[in-house]
Amino acid sequence: KVEHLQPDAHRETWSVWVPFSKTDQEGQGDDYRHVSAATLTRIRRWLAAADITEGYVFRPIGGRKRAEVVQAEAECREPPVLGLTAKEVARIFRQRAAAAGLDHAWTISGHSTRIGTANDLMRDGASTGEIQLAGGWKGAEMVIAYTRKSRAGNNAVARLRRSNAAGD
Repeated sequence: KVEHLQPDAHRETWSVWVPFSKTDQEGQGDDYRHVSAATLTRIRRWLAAADITEGYVFRPIGGRKRAEVVQAEAECREPPVLGLTAKEVARIFRQRAAAAGLDHAWTISGHSTRIGTANDLMRDGASTGEIQLAGGWKGAEMVIAYTRKSRAGNNAVARLRRSNAAGD
């Protein structure tokens, strides 16, 4: 939601408050994620173009109406402003991937960005703990599973072999 975007005056950056997530479905934690300057610029452009000042940043556009909206209209009430569902996000990602010509477009989900970021962080030298914190995982198990392929070239043996090759 727009209200969840918050400036961090100490770092001159922004963060987004995540009130609940897959690993915190009851909203018990106080979870914040970094928002880059480039992302914030894009969000601000979208908010201005869509004339959104509060509530959900990303909303359904067109398509079939959800049951909550249909019911409100039937009762002559103002329909609720709803955010995108996980299923809608996955569908949008798959459509964009297909439009970009990706062979594996049908395998992409809303979770793909989280997994991709974990792999990018691993390749950039982040520790498992740092990736776990960035991705909001409760334990290291999922980070290890998702970054298995990236870790193949980013471990003690790989570093030793590179070091030995440099000294030859």
